[in-house]
Amino acid sequence: MRRPFPLLCSAIAIAFGIASFAKQPASQPPPVTGQAAEPSTGSRHMKTKATTTNGTVKANEPGKSVEVTTKAGDQKYDMTATDMTVTVSPDIKVGSKVKVVQKADSNGRKTVSIEAHGSGTH
Repeated sequence: MRRPFPLLCSAIAIAFGIASFAKQPASQPPPVTGQAAEPSTGSRHMKTKATTTNGTVKANEPGKSVEVTTKAGDQKYDMTATDMTVTVSPDIKVGSKVKVVQKADSNGRKTVSIEAHGSGTH
């Protein structure tokens, strides 16, 4: 007489192993690196930390680019870049003191805001 019990136990163990493997979440993509990035939490609406830098406008080509001199060196912001949104206050001109706020969302898309800051902005 054959004993089906050991065979049945093996089949159940295999089924539970496959089921537990199938329930494991897909691996997360690596977090975006950079100044404004935060570790990914898997949330599509994740808030990001903004970085703020003060500087002086070195060059300004309205609608094209803005170059700002900061303590860390010159930073050029391309307003035509597809991976970044750059917003510049209309009163910004060469020599203006500005505040630059940079953010990155969970998809790595950057947002840069350049606005007047301090004295020297007329």
